[in-house]
Amino acid sequence: MDPVSIIIMLLGIAVLAALFFMSRSANKSLPKEKDMHIHAIREEDGRLASSVKEDTGSTDADISDNQPASTPKPVKETQLVLFIAANSDDGLNGNKLLNIMEKIGLKFGEMDLFHRLATTDKGDVSIYTVANGVEPWTLKPDDIRDQNTPGVSLILNLPSLIDDVQAIEDFVEVAGIMARELKATLKNQQQEEFSEKDKEAMLALVQ
Repeated sequence: MDPVSIIIMLLGIAVLAALFFMSRSANKSLPKEKDMHIHAIREEDGRLASSVKEDTGSTDADISDNQPASTPKPVKETQLVLFIAANSDDGLNGNKLLNIMEKIGLKFGEMDLFHRLATTDKGDVSIYTVANGVEPWTLKPDDIRDQNTPGVSLILNLPSLIDDVQAIEDFVEVAGIMARELKATLKNQQQEEFSEKDKEAMLALVQ
């Protein structure tokens, strides 16, 4: 991805951050229960998907299972961003991108973005989003279909509406699957290739 595309992507994240934090205020009244169910990622044969990068921890266990409880660490409002960058000038194929997001279970919705949903007693709530890497940052299916994009961004805001560790694990898992399926590169917030150390740094924010 050329420098101009990177700059555009980063500017877009800033805009999305402002919009997303505004939308979060509407969810402040939701209880932060720890037994919320995230829709599991499954392969076509029904098996649970595993992590797609060798240096990204696997979550072969059903992510909907309750995790061992521990004393929660107070978490400051923080935004985590992962980038999926095309490895060629052709960009990411929009049709393939849509198919992969549908397969993973991401849903198109609020702010014209795709969302990772968790089921609560108040219905489905958005845990993190997937946005386009170029203006206007939206991922409307009709706009991206039959088109290409240099990359997409995944955005997770902490504290989460579910267990923060579980949210981060799923965030990294889904980003890795998308990168693998799109034959793209998963990058951290500094536009460097994502590594296990990056994941550990994310988890350190909430553990």
